[in-house]
Amino acid sequence: MNSIELFAGAGGLALGLEKANFKHKALIEIDKYASATLRENFESDSVWESDITKLNPEDLNITEEIDLISGGAPCQSFSYAGLRKGIEDARGTLFYDYARFIKYFRPKMFVFENVRGLINHDNGNTLKTIL
Repeated sequence: MNSIELFAGAGGLALGLEKANFKHKALIEIDKYASATLRENFESDSVWESDITKLNPEDLNITEEIDLISGGAPCQSFSYAGLRKGIEDARGTLFYDYARFIKYFRPKMFVFENVRGLINHDNGNTLKTIL
């Protein structure tokens, strides 16, 4: 099965998915240090060190069917430990880009990981917006 991971970080989720027999067609991460770790642990040509807001899904040149899109958008905007600015914080709007990739690739499934604070943020209105 083929997968794309957005907000891949250093690859913890990607490693688990690889052990579950997913083939990573793209691992997308903006942080240069996390991207360097991804290149050390996965096929380097599948690593995209990029700002997801500036990356178009078609730029990935993936011709195979994508079975899974996974990843966790930054959580600081929703976390109880953060300022909880939600979608007023630019990081809190990155779920729109996640949705853009889902719409383009139309995977069989997706895994969107975030924090508990997302559920109750703005009395549940943020979660309704995401859904």
